[in-house]
Amino acid sequence: MGEVSSFVLPPTPLVIDGITFPAFVTPPDSSKPFFLGGAGVRGLDIGGQFIKFTAIAVYLEESALQILAQKWSSNTADELTGSLEFYRDIINGPFNYLRSSIKLPSYITFSKDDSVPETNNAVIENTALSYTVLETIIGQIPVSPAAKRSLAVRFSEHFKLLSTTISQAKEQMEVPSPVTQPLEAALKLN
Repeated sequence: MGEVSSFVLPPTPLVIDGITFPAFVTPPDSSKPFFLGGAGVRGLDIGGQFIKFTAIAVYLEESALQILAQKWSSNTADELTGSLEFYRDIINGPFNYLRSSIKLPSYITFSKDDSVPETNNAVIENTALSYTVLETIIGQIPVSPAAKRSLAVRFSEHFKLLSTTISQAKEQMEVPSPVTQPLEAALKLN
């Protein structure tokens, strides 16, 4: 029997400065696709002008949705954006994540067709270093406030729809109120 999906709101691709980040990618050496949590540009304000360097995307395992929903489902996108703890839960959660970065404006990619490469050029096996890299993207002083905001908005939308779906399922499971005795008596007469 197939796995049950956590996606009540199917992930969608995001276009950041003309670069499309697909809704799902499968990392090298994995059979599980990761979903696009959020994406944005990374840049620097130089002399009052924002100079963009890269477009960054954060992909996560599907289990991240249910795990994060347990604690954060009642929060709005603005509340999630302002909560460092939310991003720390993403960084330190018991699920895997992947960061994808594409240089701007040269549009250099790591593959021929927007997909993730089939083989690894390098693998970071140092957990602390991988946490630090993600912390720089979405942490307290993010290099990509847009990616940080994108994560909050997309997770908030998913949490809201998930809560609605759960509420509707509970309503459908409620037992109807018992039939009153006068109605039972009337039914026996027929």
